[in-house]
Amino acid sequence: MPVGYAKVPHILLRDGRLQPTTKAILFALISHADRGTGECWPSLGTLAREAGVSKRVVPTHLRKLVAFGLISMTRRTRPDTQELDSSLYRLAPACREPISLRSV
Repeated sequence: MPVGYAKVPHILLRDGRLQPTTKAILFALISHADRGTGECWPSLGTLAREAGVSKRVVPTHLRKLVAFGLISMTRRTRPDTQELDSSLYRLAPACREPISLRSV
């Protein structure tokens, strides 16, 4: 696996609304997101593994991130069968763009 890094805006590190598990899942999403669009589609298993949690708790924290307006989530279906295929996650601009803490 290639070694890399993801930029995490300081404002997210200091966001008191977010529990540690919620932050870990958000940071995993950030690490997968396209820099330009903020879109990614990691599986629940990938998010769980990278956040160090069980797969069962991931949906709860994804819903919290949606409620806080930090991500949007679109469930995608297979065109041929209409069965649930995966989810597309889109990061809010606050998760993608560096924010000066002096301006907050």
